[in-house]
Amino acid sequence: MQTLDALYDKGMRGANTAVMALVLSIAVTLATTAIFSQWLWDVAERRFEIKVEDIQSVIKARMQAQETALRAGVGFFRSNETVSRSQWAKFSDVILHDAHLSGLEGYGYSEVIPASKLASHESDMQSEGFPKYHVKPSGKRDLYTSIIYLEPFSGRNLQAFGYDMWSEPTRREAMMRARDTGKPAVSGMVTLVQEHVVVDKQNGFLMYLPHYRSGMLTNTVEQRRNAILGFVYSPFRMNDLMAGTLGNGDSEIDFRIFDANQEDDSRLLYSSATEAQLITESSYLDPIQKTLSIGGHEWLLVFSARSDFVTVGEKRLPYGFITCGLIISILLFFTIRSLGSEKQRAFALATRMTEQLREAKEQAELATFVEIDLRRAAQQANGRLRGANEELSHFSSIVAHDLRAPLKRIESFVDVLREDYSAELESDAQDVMTRLERSSRRMRDMLDAFQDYTKFGQSRQTNLSIRLNALVHAVLKSMEDELEAVTVVVEVSELLEVEGDHLMLEHVLSNLIDNATKFHSKNKTEILISAKEIDGRQIEVSVTDNGIGVEKQYHSKIFEMFSRLHDEDEYQGTGIGLAVCKRIISDHEGEIFIDPSVKKGTRVCFTVRSSSFDSNAEDVAWVA
Repeated sequence: MQTLDALYDKGMRGANTAVMALVLSIAVTLATTAIFSQWLWDVAERRFEIKVEDIQSVIKARMQAQETALRAGVGFFRSNETVSRSQWAKFSDVILHDAHLSGLEGYGYSEVIPASKLASHESDMQSEGFPKYHVKPSGKRDLYTSIIYLEPFSGRNLQAFGYDMWSEPTRREAMMRARDTGKPAVSGMVTLVQEHVVVDKQNGFLMYLPHYRSGMLTNTVEQRRNAILGFVYSPFRMNDLMAGTLGNGDSEIDFRIFDANQEDDSRLLYSSATEAQLITESSYLDPIQKTLSIGGHEWLLVFSARSDFVTVGEKRLPYGFITCGLIISILLFFTIRSLGSEKQRAFALATRMTEQLREAKEQAELATFVEIDLRRAAQQANGRLRGANEELSHFSSIVAHDLRAPLKRIESFVDVLREDYSAELESDAQDVMTRLERSSRRMRDMLDAFQDYTKFGQSRQTNLSIRLNALVHAVLKSMEDELEAVTVVVEVSELLEVEGDHLMLEHVLSNLIDNATKFHSKNKTEILISAKEIDGRQIEVSVTDNGIGVEKQYHSKIFEMFSRLHDEDEYQGTGIGLAVCKRIISDHEGEIFIDPSVKKGTRVCFTVRSSSFDSNAEDVAWVA
């Protein structure tokens, strides 16, 4: 009776152990997934910050170029005793066609007119061929200014001819600041005079630089006020300026510019998207605010990331981790539970209970020592991991260790069971162990592929000029054993050179060639590797095979993380390789896709920049 009670107690302990193992395994899976999700989020936020800094730098550089253009205009006036309208038109033509000044609405000069000289000024302008010329708006003031030159002198700019910008408070404040400091001054948000003759009105602003009388001192504010003659200036329509400066902008980011550093709808100077788009397309990333000071005036830039800023593949990665972890947890639970609930084996071994208890004690002590060694090894490994230089390498190593360690222990445990109890285990338990081994191998392959994904996503690529023909033959040389029974034809000119990281591009070519051999048909495998220039700026590389092909509706899906079109028993793979390729090519500012025109087999193409059109490429040619 005591023997049966002992067997019952042992069965209960086995069930409790299985539950504890399940709870612990699920806890580890959830914790690892939470850490990984937070890391992905941190990477997305950092990428968002980098893009924000790039946009801010481009806008700042554009306005600095405008300051330089105004200084050139003041220098032109100083180098000539008088400047005629035709001279200003010829000089302005050079400024207006400068590629660095795209989006410029106009380039002009406003003359300062004391009240006592207003009549003579208007008379002189009328004698130049403008009989209807008058300074506007009319009325008595102590001081007047008038736009006498504005190029291009046509279209909406004609409306500004003769306008007294000093009469309007916002413009006057910027002109006074420019006059008193001698530096470029940007006005607050205004509606340009030119907008009164157009349908699609835009917010605007102006930039001024003072022109002082030659020979007069300008060391103090009073001296500068006495010496002022006029202002070289430029008006800007904000939408036109941003289109000329940023082009189509960044498809993943929207941003708004508020005047006077105030996030107030009444001070909204520019928005790259409508209010509805900002609400419906916004991601969960917090907006970023930046203050930009230009010409003594401040703008508030508010950036918002769109909903597709974080890719579908990045969003699915945590789900893949938690799914694999839960599968392993469940298999481990059933394995331990089945070992603890086999009543028939317990009754058959009742007569040998004493011996089994002694052996169990020895094994428990041995397991304790092994556990201590494993924990010590884990602590040492964790210590080495904390010394990693880069965040991604640090994280991926932790994930690899934390997930491979229980896999190794499960495999070792299964080996012990097969060696010691193979003859005593029922067929159901044998089947469970077989499935456990298969799932462990699958998880290990996924970990290797994931490390490739994170490694190439985080590593900094070198910027070298690479001979494409040499790169292709280097990859084929490294794959000689795999390609022994494959016909490979290379049609790549020795003159083609690309710009990028040769290790990353080798990985892409190796992966595509490996897929071409893996997904073969009944015929002998044939592979064609070719390359051609596109518009003289990019090179398209293609790998074509005569294999089973990919249906058209799956052409884009296969580049997503964990995407598989075939059962693992039919074709091996993790579903991550092409996602790694896509990330590498994206980092090289290229595209990877399947050619839909191919009817038999598969033709995978990717583009990479030609080295002759990259001004940032180092003067180094890599030779295989």
